[in-house]
Amino acid sequence: MACRNAPTNSVFCAISARQSSIRAALVTPATRRAGLLRAHVLASEVEGLDAGLYLVEGAGEALLPEGVGEYRDRLAHCSLGQEIALRCAAALVFTAPANVAVDRFGDRAYRYLHLDAGAAGQRFQLAATALGVQACGIGGFFDDATADLVGIPAGDWVLYLGTMGGE
Repeated sequence: MACRNAPTNSVFCAISARQSSIRAALVTPATRRAGLLRAHVLASEVEGLDAGLYLVEGAGEALLPEGVGEYRDRLAHCSLGQEIALRCAAALVFTAPANVAVDRFGDRAYRYLHLDAGAAGQRFQLAATALGVQACGIGGFFDDATADLVGIPAGDWVLYLGTMGGE
């Protein structure tokens, strides 16, 4: 994938040039231990990627296509109509399998995974910002609509939604 000096159109190209990219964001202590945090990328205007939905494999080694097409209108609906979702080059959604998390962590699973997803999202935003790429976490979103958007099984948790790049 060729990288140009156009951060709004080459979000993952720019970020993947650093070790502290998706890989670093996904490797928080608890998620490394548990292996539960899943990252989904909704790409719209990312150089070298077709518009669509991707699952981040492992700790950022590969993006596995899960769906094709433009997702920003649906993403904006999921994020309570926030305009940043319509303008972003890509979005990142962290999810986790609820039943596995509860088996491992008991009643505190939901809280632990939100802390891990928040830390991962913060690390990703810091890496993007350091590279001059706009990044924004979205605190208000519809859980069920976002789960449907990224295609996770019923009962799994959507933990984090953030956008990158764009105008």
